[in-house]
Amino acid sequence: MTKVVYLILAIVTGGDNYELLKIKYETFLTCDEIYINTVKFKEIGNRTYPIYLNKIAFAHWCEDEQGNYYYGKEYE
Repeated sequence: MTKVVYLILAIVTGGDNYELLKIKYETFLTCDEIYINTVKFKEIGNRTYPIYLNKIAFAHWCEDEQGNYYYGKEYE
């Protein structure tokens, strides 16, 4: 059974600025699985960064429709 889940990504927009993006999914995946399937990993210099829309995603979490943290079906 699928569930509506929102992946929240904190994206670097320049300097010390960031933006929170809220991406809606209807899924049965865990938050970590949603994240891994959403961002791409890119090596820049000696480090690997999670990238979304050509910007670095430095933090993430998931919420359900009520705004509660969502980890995954097996954690409920």
